[in-house]
Amino acid sequence: MEKPLGLRLSLVLGTALLVTSGIQWAQQGTATDEVELTGDWIGTIEPQLASPAEIAKLDIYDRLAFGSGQFVRVEGKSRKSAVFKLTGQGEFRVRLLDLPEFDLKLLSPRTEYHFGGVLSKIDRAGDGHTEVNITYANVSEVQGRFYSRQAQEFVLRTQQLKRQNERIEGQATEAISPSQKPSAEASPRSESTAARSPGPSSPKSQADAAGSSTPAPSPPSSGPKPSTRAESQKSQKPDPDVDGEEAPEPPKNRPVLKRRVESDKPPAEAEPVKDSTSPELRQSPGEDDVVIYRRREGSRQSSTGARSAPPPPESPDRPVLRRNTADRQEEKEVDGMMLIPDGYVSLGSDEASDAERPQHRFRVKTFYMDKHEVTNRDYKQFCDATGHPVPPYWNNKSYPMELETHPVVQVSWLDASAFARWAGKRLPTEAEWERAAKGPNSYRYAYGNAYDPQKANTNKQKTSAVGSYPANEFGLFDMTGNVLEWTSSLFGPYPYQDSDGREDAKAAGPRVLRGGSHSSSETDARCLVRKKELPDHGSPLLGFRCARNAS
Repeated sequence: MEKPLGLRLSLVLGTALLVTSGIQWAQQGTATDEVELTGDWIGTIEPQLASPAEIAKLDIYDRLAFGSGQFVRVEGKSRKSAVFKLTGQGEFRVRLLDLPEFDLKLLSPRTEYHFGGVLSKIDRAGDGHTEVNITYANVSEVQGRFYSRQAQEFVLRTQQLKRQNERIEGQATEAISPSQKPSAEASPRSESTAARSPGPSSPKSQADAAGSSTPAPSPPSSGPKPSTRAESQKSQKPDPDVDGEEAPEPPKNRPVLKRRVESDKPPAEAEPVKDSTSPELRQSPGEDDVVIYRRREGSRQSSTGARSAPPPPESPDRPVLRRNTADRQEEKEVDGMMLIPDGYVSLGSDEASDAERPQHRFRVKTFYMDKHEVTNRDYKQFCDATGHPVPPYWNNKSYPMELETHPVVQVSWLDASAFARWAGKRLPTEAEWERAAKGPNSYRYAYGNAYDPQKANTNKQKTSAVGSYPANEFGLFDMTGNVLEWTSSLFGPYPYQDSDGREDAKAAGPRVLRGGSHSSSETDARCLVRKKELPDHGSPLLGFRCARNAS
């Protein structure tokens, strides 16, 4: 049946309108709703940070942000964040939130990384720095504009809610067709241009749009385009606002459910990675549903174990930090020793009442530390094998049976060093000891910042069996209390330097003791406290544990 002349003219005009809209999108370039975090850009908005009221007026938040900077440290407890210093700008810092735990463990201090996420806050810190918060963050060792899937979905959802609020308030009088809808990276200028473009608001224009056989070209985008289930559904049916229905509820953050299909194989290198919400991956009911999780090395594995989805090739929109070859060979626990990763430790104190001044930071390379203090049983094996003299409190060259798993005491620095050489180990430096005791969050005590006599053997009359109290975050026991522990370091003034001769094993002078003992008070049990003793002296309060270099 031949269509009427008026309807055919409407179809032609509608097609021309859509093509013209696409050309306008192309002429706008690749401007996206992204913010590049540089010191110059932040400096332009700093005058607006005079008061909380001015901060609330900024319309730069909830946008995709990217930049690069040097990793400084990890902060926080329940919600950890990685702090970066913007490259070339000493007064600006960026705090990345919501990073995966394994990404936090792979970050190396003073190393430059590229990051991305959602710009959520700009504020003046107490020390005079300007601090920028990035949520739903992602980080990579290679250059690019990297955003996590949560960040993209958050920005898309925010823009959808903004458009919905504008329609409710009467600010937007024309609906945006699916073909004219900007991507999650679309700039406000591009978004307003699309909103002013004629859409199928009248009955005639609705018929034109419905009868058009030529699809509208999609707008170009320079950044990674977010792909959500809500976008996939909207691309298959017209905007509900056209026929007066209520706008759909924005998508919520939830795990992505994939269905395994026969064609789910790794694509060729030239092919892009298929999104989990694309029509090719949707199957009829009855297929096995599999939840895909991201693994440490970037691989993906199904939760069913027997059947697993093949890992997709690496894609620039979701980079994965890689361990160094040497780090891959290191195990977390080896022969009763725990791996202490490379990192900085704050040595000393700035309090006037403390002798450990001044406070300073020192970088400690990766090493292993004994989980437990050396016990009487361990030390007896050494004495039996080498003929080394036993401690004074032993009888007939053997320890009291009730003290088998208690730490050996009354051993000098020379005795401890001899045991470490026999075991193929060494004594830890005092910087290594404090780094291992404080843990990754640099606690005041091995178990936390608040003193708790129930979590360590302090303010008591005698030693306890090793491991009687909880381990710290590095998996080490009794780093607070029980017995003082020898270190390899000569007792010298702060700041600590391992190259000034204090780590010379042949040098004369008192050596450093760390950790407090079972009789230590709340003040003396702190991880930062230093004690000293001559290397040939031993007492009932002195013990030790060993360390060794990482391979």
